Amino acid sequence: MYQYNTNEEIFRKFAQRYFGLGYGRARYDYVTNAEGIAAKNGILKAFPGVTELLFNMMPLSAELPLMRFPSQVRYTEAVLHGHHNFISPKKMDIREKYLRICPECFREDLELHGEAYYHAWHHIPGMKVCPKHGEAFRNIPMEEAGKLIDMRILTQTGEERAVPDRKAEILRSRFLMMLYMERPYTEPLELIELIKENLKNNGISKNEGYRRIKDRYGAGCSFRDSDHFDQFVYNQVRDTMCLVEAAETFLDKEDIRSCKEKHWKVLIPILKENGCELLSDFGQIVKLRCGKGHEFYVHPYAAKMGFGCPECDEEIPPLDFANRILSHLGDGKYHTDRIENGLKECKIIHDTCGGVRTGFSDIVFGEKKCKCETTFSLEKYQNMFDRKRKEFVAEKFVEDPSGRKMRIRHKKCGAVFDVKPAYFIPHPYCRVCNPRFIPRMATDRDIEELTGRKYTRISPYKGYRDKMRLRHETCGTWFEITPDGFREGYRCPLCSPSSWPEEYVKESIRKCTGGLYEAVGFEKDTVTVKCVDGTVFRKTRSCVMQELMRPTPSKVFRFRESLPERLESNRLAVFNRAKAVCEEQGKWKAEDVPGVSYSARKSICRWLHDNGYLCRVAKGVYVMGERTRFGGDGDRLSDDGNLTDEKLEKAR
Repeated sequence: MYQYNTNEEIFRKFAQRYFGLGYGRARYDYVTNAEGIAAKNGILKAFPGVTELLFNMMPLSAELPLMRFPSQVRYTEAVLHGHHNFISPKKMDIREKYLRICPECFREDLELHGEAYYHAWHHIPGMKVCPKHGEAFRNIPMEEAGKLIDMRILTQTGEERAVPDRKAEILRSRFLMMLYMERPYTEPLELIELIKENLKNNGISKNEGYRRIKDRYGAGCSFRDSDHFDQFVYNQVRDTMCLVEAAETFLDKEDIRSCKEKHWKVLIPILKENGCELLSDFGQIVKLRCGKGHEFYVHPYAAKMGFGCPECDEEIPPLDFANRILSHLGDGKYHTDRIENGLKECKIIHDTCGGVRTGFSDIVFGEKKCKCETTFSLEKYQNMFDRKRKEFVAEKFVEDPSGRKMRIRHKKCGAVFDVKPAYFIPHPYCRVCNPRFIPRMATDRDIEELTGRKYTRISPYKGYRDKMRLRHETCGTWFEITPDGFREGYRCPLCSPSSWPEEYVKESIRKCTGGLYEAVGFEKDTVTVKCVDGTVFRKTRSCVMQELMRPTPSKVFRFRESLPERLESNRLAVFNRAKAVCEEQGKWKAEDVPGVSYSARKSICRWLHDNGYLCRVAKGVYVMGERTRFGGDGDRLSDDGNLTDEKLEKAR
């Protein structure tokens, strides 16, 4: 675009203001107030129009179908109009240090155009490889972003992005590219319904559906098992990658295109009722003309939520505008009496039950109805239970300080238990007779199998979601953790790092397994491990280190020849020094610890005090904290596996 504009100063200001060029970071995700930008920069020759700016120069069309319609409205309102209508749309300004480029696309651009450019669809969130060539993207630092002259930029500044499973990434990238090109008007719930309909029409069971996705994506599959896929089909899993993989496997272009016609028939009459004339084709963004002759762009679903012409809405008093928007929410019986300090803090009243809430934008754009509208009846919950397992009976609702629960009876064992429906529906098991949820004996057995006798439970077992108190025999301190958290590999925060170092994990896997296993990729806290037989699995760093350290055979690493080397902890070194001095003198005056710098020791002392390992009694003077009070040999569990009443009373 630069070569077609003679006014270089205006173009330079535009590039700096809206795309961050010259500031070290780019805002390639989107720009706010696109309509205003197009109007202000009309002086620039060949400046893109609103639709071209949105769909050809931003990855918008691939992102919208993966959001619910209200979220699409919030996103597009920020892109099209910025701050308007007394509402501040959700801030989605994303700045990046790098731009992405495909080496093959780079070569083609040089051959066809004599110069290269950055492709908008290379920057679709979640895309890691080029859908056209299957090449991993190169990261170009913003400082070098303007040097797209020859191939040397790829070798001098380009850093290749890590791609653990290229086949799976190519499939995902091609589906995202299809969304970018087709610009479908749909949302995740609708895509899931299409997938369910496809499975039903083709006689594919849930297990068979999961197997097809697993065969297609291999180790890179986002679904854990068939139960995970079953939960996804019933809208109980909110994972974008799961949605992309399922839609790519079972849907084609015609399935996705069919959504537009259905919404066209519903929304076009609403636009006409609002006195608006359609000036463009129906799609993700439409151009309208209001009754006063103002032309504007908007998301079609915005009309269903009560939004109108931005210029006309600015003339309406805030109270009237808020009540007009609220009249389109739920059963339409919502209003607000007054607005103080903006819409964000206004009280929203539901006339049906008299309920009062705050947070106008979150309620409107999240379509958060009052609880009296969203709570299911016992009959509806019973139907949901019967769809999975017909051995449970929903008896009644029970009010609890932690929230509303349901009393459920298990037909087989006759037991009755209270649980929140949101916890029970994904995991329909009896909390009394099924060993997955009770017995503390299973938890104690897991603790011993995973760590030997290094950890001891010193508090009553309440459930798999409730925290229990464990004592670490090595350092003599206690901490609290859920049973599931312990099984995932999380240990004593004093002796174990909050995040295992990448190089340490990689080297430990190689040494402990004799080179039979190798860490081939790291993505945040997840490690991708490959075995010599070709199998690949992904686990968290904590889980990997747990399986390497456990004294019993591991199902993850079938062969181990040694245990990992001990990772020295500065926290433990400072604590042990303080503990030794306190045992002799009763208190510890902060002093230098070998191998720990002054600034690090100061920070560690603060952490030890804040977390209860030490107690500061004066400046630089500490005594042992509450977390060391269960370190004696006299602590013991009662016959039922819990701490004796005397010890619990002492703890209180």
